[in-house]
Amino acid sequence: MINSIRNLLCRPPKLPTSTEDFADYQTNFANAIRFTASCGFSVAPPEWKPHDKLEFEGSFLEPALRAAGVKDLSKSAFQCLKWSHYLAPHLEQKLGRKVWVTIGQIWREDQALFSPTWNDLRNWSKRGITLKEMHKPG
Repeated sequence: MINSIRNLLCRPPKLPTSTEDFADYQTNFANAIRFTASCGFSVAPPEWKPHDKLEFEGSFLEPALRAAGVKDLSKSAFQCLKWSHYLAPHLEQKLGRKVWVTIGQIWREDQALFSPTWNDLRNWSKRGITLKEMHKPG
């Protein structure tokens, strides 16, 4: 009950319009976890280990995809959440770390590649993404 009330009261931060609007990684990640939980998804709180860095040799994604039986990601557009949930255990095994699936925007440097509003994200988490939504500008 308390989590339901907390989720209803979740006020996401103002959406970024440039990379200058991004806070530090821990703040952004904590906000993403909080928002994802507010959409009704079960998500564990983040675990922070001081000075803990993820270091690995080479690519971890290709071996994880092979282990998951995925040969081609070209048809995965607009299915990020589904694919992320499916791949999370394979990535955890390859990285040897917990992986959190969150809902949000996708940025490359100073350009938003996928920039839905908080309401869009909340609605999609409840109803899914329709063809009409896929063709909506932005």
